[in-house]
Amino acid sequence: MHGDEMASGVGPFFFDHIYFVEIIWLKWIMQC
Repeated sequence: MHGDEMASGVGPFFFDHIYFVEIIWLKWIMQC
């Protein structure tokens, strides 16, 4: 994924938030 580039351009906090949301979303899909 393009995580490293996003973190360097946007910021670690913003990227970390998106990454955290994506993980929760993926886990929710897997459980359903």
